[in-house]
Amino acid sequence: MRNILLLTAILISMSLSGQEKVNPTDTLKISGRIKNEKIFTLSDLDAYPKNNIEDLVITNPKGETKGTAKNIKGVLLKTVLEKIELQADKPKELNEFYFVFIASDGYKVVFSWNEIFNTETGNNLYIITEMDGKKIKEMDQRILLAATRDFITGRRYIKGLQNIIIEQTLESGVKKTKQKNKWLDASPKITGAMKNVMWKGQLYGTIDIDTIANKKHIYGLGPVEYLSGEIMLVDGKGFKSAVVSDSTMLVTETFAVKAPFFAYANIENWTETAIPDSISTIPQLESFLDLTTKNYPRPFFFKLNAAVDNAVIHVVNLPKGTKVASPDDAHKGQRTFNIKNRTVQLFGFFSTEHQAVFTHHNTYVHIHLITDDKQKMGHLDSLKIKKGTAKLFLPAQ
Repeated sequence: MRNILLLTAILISMSLSGQEKVNPTDTLKISGRIKNEKIFTLSDLDAYPKNNIEDLVITNPKGETKGTAKNIKGVLLKTVLEKIELQADKPKELNEFYFVFIASDGYKVVFSWNEIFNTETGNNLYIITEMDGKKIKEMDQRILLAATRDFITGRRYIKGLQNIIIEQTLESGVKKTKQKNKWLDASPKITGAMKNVMWKGQLYGTIDIDTIANKKHIYGLGPVEYLSGEIMLVDGKGFKSAVVSDSTMLVTETFAVKAPFFAYANIENWTETAIPDSISTIPQLESFLDLTTKNYPRPFFFKLNAAVDNAVIHVVNLPKGTKVASPDDAHKGQRTFNIKNRTVQLFGFFSTEHQAVFTHHNTYVHIHLITDDKQKMGHLDSLKIKKGTAKLFLPAQ
């Protein structure tokens, strides 16, 4: 009963707020308690069978008429959602699921699973693909969701729809505890700080990787102490790279290494996250992660498997005895390596709160790359992913 009252309060509070002018959206992410996250582009949505919709009187949340939309076509939302697999063990558990619709301005509306799939509401709940003579890609209110049979249409008329998060109201205490503990294991553990190395010259190791007790499914990244190489931990294996010459490096499998700053976690389960083919560079990947993980615990790790047309990595190689008091000092001796037409794995850290601690001051990501043959590994500087090859994974929630 307490859960029902809480959900009712959320529904009321969400429905009483309206939207002003919002930023249009070009992708719709489906996430939450589902087996695989999904991202729909405008082209994806426009490809579904469309229904002609009667002229729609648009009201504000108070019921006051604001206008009438004409020449409307739309895709039934339940058609888009029908292939999304929920994490339900039994059919009766579907009664416990609800869908939180989130717009680009933060506006939220909630529907239950039964509303969408087991009532007449679901037969009148549309993603609008054409309105007032404009196709979906031209619509200022895209992505637009409308419940066309609501008494007051403005309450569930969602402009700039960006995310649909699927949640479950009733979970056992045991299940919640297990999920919380799994997430705590997956949360990045950080030691040392980049700024202490770059500006204070603290080059010595603050962590001995070999002393981490639990190395099962361990992932991590950082530089070698005294900036003499790079470290990458991948699913329980440790790799260290070091410069041999201007054009060669040596990658060895070992945990016997120390780092002046480092981040790591034990991550057993990953969830594949759909990534558009248009994402091919580091800035695009960073923006995509920032946009699509607003409701995800931060900071977090991610990994990405892909074929690359080209990538540039560096390996720090500070000459022995060099004093460091600035980033320029820290980068002395550093060597860069080009990687072309190879299959690689990226492992990265994302945070908007750790600039100069674990990411550089002008980015939210810190990424290392290793080639499929384990012959090259280092800090990723630039990237061009082959179209259609990227597979992005986030720690399972």
